[in-house]
Parts: sequence; C-alpha cells; structure tokens
Amino acid sequence: MNRRTLVIFLAACAAGLEAAAGTLPPARAVFTQLESRLLQAYGLEIDFESDSEGVYPAHFAGELRARKPDQVDLKSKGSFAGEQMALELSAIEGWMQGGRVEGGRFDAKGPFVWESMLLGMTRLGVLHNQARFSGGEIPDHADVGVGEWLLVQNVRWSERAAERDNAWGALQFDIQVEGTHVAVATLWLDDDGLPLFREQTVFFEGGSMVASESYHIEIADPQTHCPPCRQEMAVFDHQLYVENGFERIYVCCTGCAAKMSGNWAGYRAILHELGEDSERLTRPVDGPKTVNPLEKGVCAECLGGRCDRPEHLPKG
Repeated sequence: MNRRTLVIFLAACAAGLEAAAGTLPPARAVFTQLESRLLQAYGLEIDFESDSEGVYPAHFAGELRARKPDQVDLKSKGSFAGEQMALELSAIEGWMQGGRVEGGRFDAKGPFVWESMLLGMTRLGVLHNQARFSGGEIPDHADVGVGEWLLVQNVRWSERAAERDNAWGALQFDIQVEGTHVAVATLWLDDDGLPLFREQTVFFEGGSMVASESYHIEIADPQTHCPPCRQEMAVFDHQLYVENGFERIYVCCTGCAAKMSGNWAGYRAILHELGEDSERLTRPVDGPKTVNPLEKGVCAECLGGRCDRPEHLPKG
C-alpha cells in the first residue's frame, strides 16, 4: 500500500483509528495548529474561488495578500445575488478601505483586520466577508476582534477525504455565531496541512445556502534567523528545515540542520532568545527530521566555524 492509498484509508477510518490506535492526530489539534500557522505567518498569498447556491447565489474568484504586522489586500470579481461586481480591501496600520469598486465603500479603523480575514476564512469561508463588502460593510469584527463571536465546535475527521485529489485529510466541524449553530463545514487539507477545498451548508431563517471554496496558499515563514549560527535568513527562501512534533525550525545549511537535530531543545531555546518562534505544523512529525529538497550543503560561514563559536552554542 503506497502513502497516498494509506492516507485515504486512514481518513476514511478516522474516527475508529483515532480512538483505537492514535494513528491520526486529534482533529481539534490539527485545526488549532492550522489557525496558529496562518496567524503567525510573516506573509500569505491566497488565491481562492467561492461559489454558493440557494438563498444567496454567488460566484467570486480573487486573491488575498497579507503581510505582517497588519497589511491586508483583497481583490475579487464575480457576482452576488445575480449582480455582477468587483470587490476590494486595502488595510494597513490599523486603517482599512474597501467595498465595491464601482461604489458602496467603507473607510474605517480595522485593528483586527488580519485576524478577521484569516479566522473568517478558516471558520466561515472567504465568501462571508465578500458578501459584506458587496454591501459596503467592513470585514466582520475587524474593529473589535473575533474573540468568542465566531467559533468552531465538534471538530472531527471526515470520511470524505478521498473525494478531493491531493487531499491529506478532511476535517468536519460545526460553526457557531454568538452561540448559535449556523452551519456545518468540511475542510479538505493538502499534503502540507493547508486548506485545499471547503464545502459547507449555512442555515438561515428563510432557507439554506450550500457554499464551496477552493484555495491555493503560499506562506512566508516568520523566522528570520538560523538558531545554530544566528545568520539572517531571506523571506520566502526557507527551503531547509528540521521538524519535530508540531514544530518546524528553518536553518541555513546542513551543518546547522545536524546541530538542530542533535540538540533540539537547546537551539529551540536560542530561537526564543532571538525573539522568534518555530512554525506551527498542522500534523505532528516523529523527529527531529531534516527536510532538504534543494540538497543544500554546508554554507561558507558555517564551514568557517560560525556555528561553533562559544557564544552561539546552547547553554549547558
């Protein structure tokens, strides 16, 4: 049985396997790690397509770009309730503008716009905020924070993982707004544990709406320094890393990867001393495990002994 077949089999039997043998990580932990990974990212590039039918038929295709600490941009085109429109959002330094390009705009404070857009996507889908933009409204709770307003409950593994190509697994969960159950969703995850496809049914007083969304997500990791040698690393150039448990730590070369693997706790502590944190994974790794897709070697600085300097070594 190859890896792909095994993954499909495990997802199909998720509930029983999780309880009986712990083969899959807890579904709630995977969802929590997913949100943590998105929120802590230095930057995100998300291409999406949203469709719905029922009470509020809609179709949008667009892109969401985000950069820490608080820069968010969205552009999309499509239709909502039979009306064609183009939507946009531009937010920076706690202020946001957007709405319909052709009219119906907002201009307001948005100190929580990063959280509002990302948690809005993971918990309720991108379409929800696009519907608000169509009416000239700000991203939901971008002014006060999502908090307990929007929650996911009863997160579990779905047996529907095999319905989507390239899916690692599928999570199913209930959606609550202000304590009221409003929807049920299935979220497929790709091989990196990131959102791939979403399908959900939203319940309204006058009926229901079935919505679906597809995603392609690129993440810029927040880590800027290699712990063993403390060299600065370039954004979007994180190709060599060591994984352990629910964490991924990037390094500059194979020399530092070996040191990271040999003293994970020590160099992890150095990373924290530098004011940085590891990347959160959405599924655990039995490590330490080095990943080096570009087959990098030892860099010149480390060959010269930079990572062996006494001041660069872990304490103790």
